[in-house]
Amino acid sequence: MVSQSAIEKATIAEALYKNGSIPVKKIAKQLDISKTTLYLYLRLRNVRIGEKISEVLAG
Repeated sequence: MVSQSAIEKATIAEALYKNGSIPVKKIAKQLDISKTTLYLYLRLRNVRIGEKISEVLAG
């Protein structure tokens, strides 16, 4: 079971990650989570890792 706090952080992490202008390390630091946890949250939200929103829109 995922906590409400984790769900909220995952949602915020997804938005920041997809924006593409903030490095992963900085997103993790802002959310007070590790980079490993950040990538776990992104996978939980079915975010395609390594693909930014600009690439999705262009492709």
